[in-house]
Amino acid sequence: MCSVSDENFENEADKVMVKSERRVTLSANCNKCRTAKSCVVLRNKDTYCKNCFLAGATHKFKALIGKSRLIRPNDRDILKKVEQEVTSFGFKLYCISFVEYILNPSIIHGIIENNELNISENDKDRLWDILVKKTSKTNKTDVINLFMRQLLVDAAKYLNCKFIFTPEISIDIASHLLTNISLGRGCHVPIDTGFCDERDEDVKILRPLRLFDLKELAFYNKFNNLDPICIRHREVNPYSSVQDLMKKFVKDLQENFPATVTTVMKTGDKLALDKDNTEICKLCKVSIINSMFRF
Repeated sequence: MCSVSDENFENEADKVMVKSERRVTLSANCNKCRTAKSCVVLRNKDTYCKNCFLAGATHKFKALIGKSRLIRPNDRDILKKVEQEVTSFGFKLYCISFVEYILNPSIIHGIIENNELNISENDKDRLWDILVKKTSKTNKTDVINLFMRQLLVDAAKYLNCKFIFTPEISIDIASHLLTNISLGRGCHVPIDTGFCDERDEDVKILRPLRLFDLKELAFYNKFNNLDPICIRHREVNPYSSVQDLMKKFVKDLQENFPATVTTVMKTGDKLALDKDNTEICKLCKVSIINSMFRF
C-alpha cells in the first residue's frame, strides 16, 4: 500500500484527485511527425495526422500479436464477429444457435453444418429456464459468458482452428478486471483479461484489440472506408448486476480521467496465474485456489 498518509498533504485540496481540464484543438500539429496538421485527438492530449494514426494503429495491432509468438503463417483462426462484416473480407461465416448449444453441447457439429438457423421467439424464455429464473442477473451473466466461451472453443476444435480472436477493447478489459475483483475471482484476472486465454490445451483465445479504445477503432474504420454493422443495444439498468455497474463506473471515470483504463489494465497485467494448483474446475476450466488460512 502507499506509505503516504493524509497528514503529509499541506492542505485539504491536495487530498483530492482533480480532473484534467486540458483540451487540445485540431489546430495543433501531429505529435509524431511534427509537420502535418492533426485530425485525430486521443486521450484529450495526443494529436495525430491521418498517416501517423494509421501507422501507429497497425503497428500496435501487429506488435501485440507478434510479441506473443503464438501464431504461425499457416495456422487457422476463428473470429468472433461483433461489429464488422466478416464476409466482406473473404471469411466464411457460421451462424450458431446459442440456445440449441446449451440444450445439447454434444451436437456442435450438427449445429455448425446446419445451414438453417433455428431461432424462435421463446428462445430467451428457454434460456432463462435453464439458468433458473430466481438466479441474480450477475450469476446469469457469468454462466452465459462461460457457455459462450465453451461454444467458441468447441466450434474452433470442430473447424480445426488453433486460435480464436475476440473483440474486447480496453474498456471491456478494465470492466471485466474490476468485476472479477469484486466477485472474489482475482486469481482469474490473468486469463480473463490478458492477451491470451490458454485454459484449453488445443485452442487459445486471443484478444488483439485489448489496447484499443472505441474512438481509435471508429477513426480506423472511417479512414479505411469501412462500414461496421451497427447493433442497437437496449437500455440496461446499470445497477442490475455487478458487470453492468462496473461498465458504468469505468466509462464515467474514463470521461474525466483518460488514464483510468490504462492504469487499471497495467495493474492487471502485473498479476500472474498460480500454476502450481493442479485441481481444475469443471465449469470454468480454471485451477481451484485453496485457501491458505486455517481456522
